Amino acid sequence: MSSFASSFWSADYAAGLGVLFAKLKQGVQENEQLMTVARMRADAEDSYGQKLGDIEAATNRIEGGFQRDDGASTKKAYEGVRSEMNEASRNHRKIASNIRELVVNPFSRWCDQHAARIQNSQDDLHGRIKAYDRQAETVRQYKNAYFNKCRRVEDLEEEEKLAFKDPNSVAAAAVGSPKLSPASVPSIKVEEEVDEPEPIEIGDETYQPEQVKKILTHALDNMRLGETKVPILGTYQNVTSGAEITEYIQKHMGGTTVAYAERIGQDLVSNGFLRLIGNVGSTFANSSRMNYQWRPKAFQITGIPEKRPKLIGRTTTLASVDGSAPGSPVMGDRVSEYL
Repeated sequence: MSSFASSFWSADYAAGLGVLFAKLKQGVQENEQLMTVARMRADAEDSYGQKLGDIEAATNRIEGGFQRDDGASTKKAYEGVRSEMNEASRNHRKIASNIRELVVNPFSRWCDQHAARIQNSQDDLHGRIKAYDRQAETVRQYKNAYFNKCRRVEDLEEEEKLAFKDPNSVAAAAVGSPKLSPASVPSIKVEEEVDEPEPIEIGDETYQPEQVKKILTHALDNMRLGETKVPILGTYQNVTSGAEITEYIQKHMGGTTVAYAERIGQDLVSNGFLRLIGNVGSTFANSSRMNYQWRPKAFQITGIPEKRPKLIGRTTTLASVDGSAPGSPVMGDRVSEYL
C-alpha cells in the first residue's frame, strides 16, 4: 500500500531534491513579489499624502482671495475642503507608515531568513546525497561480489552432483565382484511404501494435494511466465513479478487485502513453489521490482512443461594413462551445465 513516504521520492533522490527545492525557491520568488507590492503601495500612499499636503501650502502662497474674506459661506466651504485634504494627507501617510512597520520590515527579515534556510538545507542535503551515492556504490560492489561467490558455490554443488566416479574403483568392482547367474540370485519382492503427500497450508486454508495441483495449474496457465536477466547471475526463466502474483491472488485466491495476499505469496515461497531472485532472502512482497521464479516442484506437481535455459554441452573423456593394457576401461560422459 502506497504512502507519502513511499510515493514522495523518486528512484533518484537527487532528482526528487531538485523538484522539492525548485518549488521552495519558487516560494522565495513569490515572497519577493509580495514584498514589491507592499513597498510600492507604501510609497504610493506616502507620495499621495505628500501631494495632498502640498495643496494647502500652495494656496497659502497666493495673496488675497479668501484670506481677505470676512467669513462668508464660500470661505467656510473652502476651508472645509482644505481641512479634509489635510486630514486625508495625514491618513495616507499613516497608512504608508503602518505598511512599512507592520508588513515590509518584519516580512522582509523573515524572507531573508527563509531564503537562507532553504539554501543551507539544499547544500546540506546535496552533501548527504553525495555521501549516500558513494555508500550505495560500495554496497552494490559488495552485493555483486556476494552474488558472484554464491553463483560459484552453486556451480561447485552442481559439479559435485555431476562429478565422474573414480575409473579405478569402477574397474576394480567390475573385476573383483563374482558374476552370479540369474538363477542363483533369489528374487525378493518388497512392497514399497508410497508416501502420501501431506496437506499444505496456504493462508488461512489447508489444501489437499489435488486441490494444490488445481491451484498451481490455474496459476501457471493464467500468469505471465517471463524471463529476467540478473547481473552476473544470468537469465532466469519462468519468472513473475511480486505485483502480478499479488494481483492474481487477490482475484482468484480470495486475497481480500494486500497484506493477506502477501501472506499467501509468502506461503508459496515457504512451500517451495516460488523463490526470490536478484535479491537476498526469501521474503514475498507486492512489488513490481521483486521477481520470483516458479520452482521445478510446481511444474512437477502440475505436469506443465518447464521452460529451461539453453544448454551448452561439454564432452569429457577419461582414459587410462597407458592405453597398452588390454581391457583398460575407457570411460566417457557428457556434462551439461546451465548458463
